Amino acid sequence: MANTSPNPTQEQLRFLYDKLLSLLINETSLISERTNIFLVFNTILFAAFVILKAQVTPQTNWTLAGNLTISVSGLIFCLLFHYLIRAAIRAAKIWRGLLNKIEGENVFWDGITNPAEFRIFPTNNAREPLPTKILGKYLPLIMAVLWGMALIWTIFGRS
Repeated sequence: MANTSPNPTQEQLRFLYDKLLSLLINETSLISERTNIFLVFNTILFAAFVILKAQVTPQTNWTLAGNLTISVSGLIFCLLFHYLIRAAIRAAKIWRGLLNKIEGENVFWDGITNPAEFRIFPTNNAREPLPTKILGKYLPLIMAVLWGMALIWTIFGRS
């Protein structure tokens, strides 16, 4: 009777692959949740800023202090978001790289008839995906520029 059970290395590789895949899925959901919180928080701050700047008359030192506080808070939150998202993106790249290494092992593919259907990522994914670039680099930069403009408007736009 032939032993048809997978050898320990194949079993270990598949177990590790499943765990790494769940870590990668967790990182992408964290990125999505953090981005939603970032956008909601910025929307609320921008609404408060605009209400203080445009609706409250006359502009007093209290409204100036409120707008300065809101603008600086928005800038700080953009920096915090940038660092949190970049850390999550780095972790996701590590998990993705380890998954690709496991897929590169010949033992991993024993018993799988069509590897192309099984692969999660293409083998030539050296470039960062566009949504990751948008979330990690451009979104915080755009929001920080908007907060910087709001700060300048607060300081120099007193009426």
